[in-house]
Amino acid sequence: MMLADGTVSLAGASWLASANYLGYLVGALLCTLQPWIWRRLGSPPPPQSTVLVRIGLVATVLLTLGMVLYWPVAWPALRFAAGVASALVFVYTSGWCLAQLAQMNLPPWAPRSTPVRALALC
Repeated sequence: MMLADGTVSLAGASWLASANYLGYLVGALLCTLQPWIWRRLGSPPPPQSTVLVRIGLVATVLLTLGMVLYWPVAWPALRFAAGVASALVFVYTSGWCLAQLAQMNLPPWAPRSTPVRALALC
């Protein structure tokens, strides 16, 4: 739509997509390093994954909504930050879902034996 409206060129859209994917990569790496980061900071245990998912979802919505502002200089930073938030949501939602399946003593890789109610939790 932005291309059709002439708001952004194909090269500009490519840069925005690259910023988003780079943010996604950085977010996934931060999730991987998260236990080390918390230990290094010497702070209390991290928030529960459901809290992080909610924060990530709100951040993703707000950052995407920020694209409404006609301030093209900020768009790459907004897309980068939205990518980080999206990675956080994806990683922690997947972890929560797998933990729920494990808690129910259901093998996560056997869909034929997984009851419908377990899939509804995910």
